[in-house]
Amino acid sequence: MKATKQSLVRKRLKIASLSLAMVITYADTLMKRYTSQIGMCCRYIEHIMNTSTEIQNKYGCLVNGFVADLTNPIDIKNMIQAVIESTKRIDILVINNGTPNPRSFSKCDIQDWLEGINICLKSTIYLCQETLPIMKKNGFGIIMTSIFAKEPDPNFVISSVLRLSP
Repeated sequence: MKATKQSLVRKRLKIASLSLAMVITYADTLMKRYTSQIGMCCRYIEHIMNTSTEIQNKYGCLVNGFVADLTNPIDIKNMIQAVIESTKRIDILVINNGTPNPRSFSKCDIQDWLEGINICLKSTIYLCQETLPIMKKNGFGIIMTSIFAKEPDPNFVISSVLRLSP
């Protein structure tokens, strides 16, 4: 189903992100026009509470903030269930899982790559596995993610490679 401006109006947005700056950017773009409810997560309770309050005050909308580690499939499952309990649906999933520790290719060891796979790839798969059936049931869904840049920074080699994977 192709999304149009009309089809996006009043949708429920779920932002899964390790970067609260990106949460605010996505919220600024989408909340102005398309949605009245937002669920979002972060690993740190103080960050998610402050950001939830900021977005709620700015837009006068319902914001549900969740503490979740996106590298943990159980946290993702619990978070998605909590979003469904509070909003009854998920229409837009925004995935921005942060980035592994910056290093050049020659300084990356296998542990760095495994961490990158958990942060960038596995978490995206877990989020989509939990969210896609809900979107299919509702007959609508958009999944958005971010890609590093046209010319990736050589110190973000793991993130750049893995974001091209999905």
